[in-house]
Amino acid sequence: MRQWEAQRRVSLPETRDRSCPTCGSTFVRLVQRGFAGTTDERNQFFVCEECGQVTYEIISRSRRELRMGRLEPGRRIKHEGLEYIVTRVLKAGIDESLVYVKPVGQDEGRRR
Repeated sequence: MRQWEAQRRVSLPETRDRSCPTCGSTFVRLVQRGFAGTTDERNQFFVCEECGQVTYEIISRSRRELRMGRLEPGRRIKHEGLEYIVTRVLKAGIDESLVYVKPVGQDEGRRR
């Protein structure tokens, strides 16, 4: 294997460890955010191939939606039935922000 091929494989986002928060399976399919290529998706998420659960990693929001939802790091939010913790908010354009989220673990969700 050539050196550049090895570097390319390591740098792919699919190589990062992801697991389904519902069933714990690592057999997941990543849908990357982007407006070019195979998808025209505003959000980034992965789909568990075993149980079908959709888990979001990046959620796109407008400036108004950020204010209304009071989205800030450390805040718990609910999106499409799952509870997430906001880890980071980045301004991506004139009226778009990227909200990085991680799912609340099942044991953490019960404590609430």
